[in-house]
Amino acid sequence: MVNELMYAQVSAVLNKMRKEDVDKIPQGLLDIIEQNKDKEAIINLDPKIPLEEQNLSDESIAMLAMLNYKYWSDDNEREALKKQYEENDRIKEKELREKYHTDDIFGNKAKEEARIKKEEEAKKEEVKETSLVEIKEPIYVKIIKFFKEWFHIK
Repeated sequence: MVNELMYAQVSAVLNKMRKEDVDKIPQGLLDIIEQNKDKEAIINLDPKIPLEEQNLSDESIAMLAMLNYKYWSDDNEREALKKQYEENDRIKEKELREKYHTDDIFGNKAKEEARIKKEEEAKKEEVKETSLVEIKEPIYVKIIKFFKEWFHIK
């Protein structure tokens, strides 16, 4: 059903295009589009409205993009399109990585937080070492640290 709608939408777009552009597509592919389209679907396209605003399915847009890349673009346009598609893939991949981050999924978040905490403590130690005035801990802090270390409390 989805593929039939996609083929119907692509067929409707091709019917609105110039014949010389449609003729660049192999006849076998045009036959597949015509044979597999939903014959009962009514696709209304307005040539005055840009294609991206025509409410086409993602599959139809992908098919038209493939046709554009393969049959209607020259070498320079293909190179630019290839770079744009690669950039789109990188962006999508990054979004998926952030959404399904393995550290979050498998509970490694605590390890990451511990690593960050260690780094912060190391930075604090560096600041203490480089300061001009020695900062002494109050006696009660030393006593609490002693008992925490003694009873292995963090």
